Amino acid sequence: MHYIHFDSRHRRGSQRSQLIFGLSLIGAGLVYALSAFGILGSLSAWSILPALLAMSGAARIATARHARHIAKGAFHIAIAAWLYVSIEHILGLNFHMTWPVGLILLGMHLVLRGLLRQGKTGTGDRP
Repeated sequence: MHYIHFDSRHRRGSQRSQLIFGLSLIGAGLVYALSAFGILGSLSAWSILPALLAMSGAARIATARHARHIAKGAFHIAIAAWLYVSIEHILGLNFHMTWPVGLILLGMHLVLRGLLRQGKTGTGDRP
């Protein structure tokens, strides 16, 4: 039987990430509660989704132990920015016009992930 052993460095990073994500959820809940009471005006779930995704990316970057964690956090932030622009119609842009950006971001993420993994193992495959 194999046991997974996490050293204290991994636990600290995981705890930090959970703390940041938990605080993000509390913040999102407060925003929705203030909106429900009419203090902030009305919000939809779609308007808060990019913010939660960006906070998730920032938490991943802040707690990164490896370059691939930074890349994944940056990917979350880039997707959040694309979603925000498309949902809020910034500069008149919407999903119909910007969906190729999502494909480009996903492709860049996969290529970068493969390159970072290749540098780690020397083969490009998972160990």
